[in-house]
Formats: sequence, C-alpha cells, structure tokens
Amino acid sequence: ASWELTETALLVPVGLVNDGQIVLDPSTLLVASLTGTGSVTIDAGGTLIVQGTVSAGETIVFAGTGAVLDLGDAAGMAGTIVGYVSGDVINTGPPTVTNSGAIAGTSDFGVLLGTGGLVTNADGASITGSYTGVFISGGAGTVVNDGIIAAGAYGTGVDLVSGGSVTNAAFASIVGSPFGIEISV
Repeated sequence: ASWELTETALLVPVGLVNDGQIVLDPSTLLVASLTGTGSVTIDAGGTLIVQGTVSAGETIVFAGTGAVLDLGDAAGMAGTIVGYVSGDVINTGPPTVTNSGAIAGTSDFGVLLGTGGLVTNADGASITGSYTGVFISGGAGTVVNDGIIAAGAYGTGVDLVSGGSVTNAAFASIVGSPFGIEISV
C-alpha cells in the first residue's frame, strides 16, 4: 500500500510494519520501530522519528533539503538511506532544545522530541502548541521551565510519555486542559 501524509503528525507508539511506500510531504511520523521491505520518503520539511530499530528491508529516502531523520537507536539502524544531501539532518540520541524566544506549533506540538531529551525554556520565553506544548516520548524527558509553556484548548502543557522530570520556576507557568503536566511510565 502507499500512503502520503501531508501537513500532519502521526504518532504510532508501537512498531510499524511497512511493506509499501510512505511519503512525508511534509509531515512528521513517529514510530517505535520500523520493519518490513518498504520505503519511507522524507520530503523537504518532513521528519521521520524512529525510537528503536529499523530493519534491513526498509529504505529511508531523503527527497528534499531540510528532511529530518531522528534515530533513537543508531546501532539498530540496519536499513538503507538514500538521497541524503547537505541540508538534510540525521539525529542520533536524545536531542536538546534551548528556547530564549518563542516557539509556536500551529498544527500540533510546540516541541516534539521522539527519542527522549531535554527542553529548557528561559525566563520570558514561551512554547505553545495547538495540541500539546512539549511532547517527549521514546525515552525519559526533562523539562526546565522559567517561562510559559501552553497547550491549546484540549491538550497537555507538558506530556512526558516515557517518564522524566519537570522543573517549573516560581513565576513560570505550564498550562493545559485537562492536564498542565502528564508524566507516564
């Protein structure tokens, strides 16, 4: 089967068996692992986040400058990567985001880290998302907030799916509905 995701974020908290074609034009796809004999094409502005392994039968195709591949388990990458050029990004391990200004996600998340990581939001800074302000999965997350983190009308301010910690300064705020902070294990 062939699937094209356009201007969306799809979070699959389990392994994905792909024996067809998936195109991220531009979109974000987060999967726990990727197996099968298919391909995932990451167009310009698209992001593929694989928290675990990628099987040898999978092909990751970079098809536009600015495509991003986040690998939570770089040693578990057995697939093939083609089309990588200057301007494309391959991240390995937990990322870090340091914000001293404003980050706004207008379609889903203000910050989405799919392989764990650290978010630091400085005094006077803001992170907002139409659904969730900060979403971290695939590994422990740490959020240090001295500013404002906010979600839309029906989202969580900070969601740490794989556990972690949140430090919120005395005059800082984290706002969401129904939860300001949700930490799962």
